[in-house]
Amino acid sequence: MSPTFTKGLLKGAALAFAGAAALGAGSAKADFSCTVTLGALGACTGGTVNGFAISNISLTGLGPVNGFLNFTTEPSTAPLTKFTAFFNRTSVNTGAVVNGALSFDVAKYLLIGYENTTVSGGLGTFNFSGTGVTTNNGAFGTDISGDINQVANGSYTLAWNKTGGGNLNSVGTTFIADVPVPLPVVGAGLAFGFTRRLRKRAKSIA
Repeated sequence: MSPTFTKGLLKGAALAFAGAAALGAGSAKADFSCTVTLGALGACTGGTVNGFAISNISLTGLGPVNGFLNFTTEPSTAPLTKFTAFFNRTSVNTGAVVNGALSFDVAKYLLIGYENTTVSGGLGTFNFSGTGVTTNNGAFGTDISGDINQVANGSYTLAWNKTGGGNLNSVGTTFIADVPVPLPVVGAGLAFGFTRRLRKRAKSIA
């Protein structure tokens, strides 16, 4: 193999890597938040975060409270990404017994699991359920995780029953999703052009 030919191979590989990296670098963290006042979400009906469509958001049973609800996606090692729904109370009813639920729908991409699912503050039990999920129960202050039966669209609920103790502080869960990565698109295009040039060069050498 001649030095010129080897240099061409290296250059083609570098171009493919650079193209994929450029697209990957564009997927920055994005989020949207909703203010919660007196247990109501107001105009918070949903939105799209890094391709995830979130809708039909419902937060019930909290009573008088101020807080905020964040919906965030953070890219991790391809092809997986993580989508987090998190509610944090900024004022509380000390020791109040509270039953409630955070529910919403998500769409697009293949959901394969969940983690960091928890309710903190006070004493009580909670459960996480939804499309493709076997109901998973926990106690306040502990995390639960599990698998999702590979669905692209689903409805999910994190419900809790606060039986006493201190303040209910936060409620949250994180989905793990299998997300298409840009590499096949860019790589395929660059690879096609590169292999075509290789075929031409091979013919000229022959």
